[in-house]
Amino acid sequence: MLLYTVVPIEIVMAEDEAEKPPIEEEVALPGGIRVLIRPDGAGGGIITRLLSTDPRHFLDPRWSPGSRFRR
Repeated sequence: MLLYTVVPIEIVMAEDEAEKPPIEEEVALPGGIRVLIRPDGAGGGIITRLLSTDPRHFLDPRWSPGSRFRR
């Protein structure tokens, strides 16, 4: 059977709640830049996605996915 979905395979194949990836949170950075972060429990997190329409924001390495963010 084939399953066509936009949901990541980790979520589809997870058998219980303990295996599911952590929830992402939308945060506004200085300058009004909005990003999705995966919270780390210490008041910050890891940037997983940049939600901007300005191309200059994508060229700034501070906001690239995988970067650490502290509030």
